[in-house]
Amino acid sequence: MHFLRHPFSEAHTERNTPVTVPVRIVGVGSPAGGDRAGLLAIRFLKTSGFLRHFPPRTVDLIAADRPGTGLFRILEGCQLAIVIDALKCESPPGTLFHLTEQEDFSLEPTLSSHDFSVPLTLRLGRILGRLPPRIVLVGLSIGPGPEIPREDHPDSSLATGTVMDRLSELLLQEVEEFLTLKKPERQ
Repeated sequence: MHFLRHPFSEAHTERNTPVTVPVRIVGVGSPAGGDRAGLLAIRFLKTSGFLRHFPPRTVDLIAADRPGTGLFRILEGCQLAIVIDALKCESPPGTLFHLTEQEDFSLEPTLSSHDFSVPLTLRLGRILGRLPPRIVLVGLSIGPGPEIPREDHPDSSLATGTVMDRLSELLLQEVEEFLTLKKPERQ
């Protein structure tokens, strides 16, 4: 009944008020089941020291529990948004997919189990003028099954850290490239 009365309710995030930063990395998902990959990614980035590569107040990391259209508010105040979400597909678990808006976020039917899928939300946000200038979507394959193994399970590709290390490298490259392009030219 809640979603019938409040279909565009605010996201359930770690904080309610977005901070203005050039780059915001958002991991979306649900804390249970295979859809938690985006949330695990943010936890990994926070604990691995990812932010030490950047000056303070340059990059923000947010974990968002099934934000739906609340993603619009989460992305306010940044110039580059990178959204990480679980991708249920035939690719092996741990495969990373890097999509820019120019590639049309067309993975919609299988990308998410949220009330509004992430690609659909991003397309709607662009139409409504509610998104930052640059958006990148990173899909993290959880394979075709409904579950990813627990983090401490030996068969979990996320447990090895290898997948998260590759994700970290991809994000580091994306953010550094954006920040380099953003710097004003010296004359």
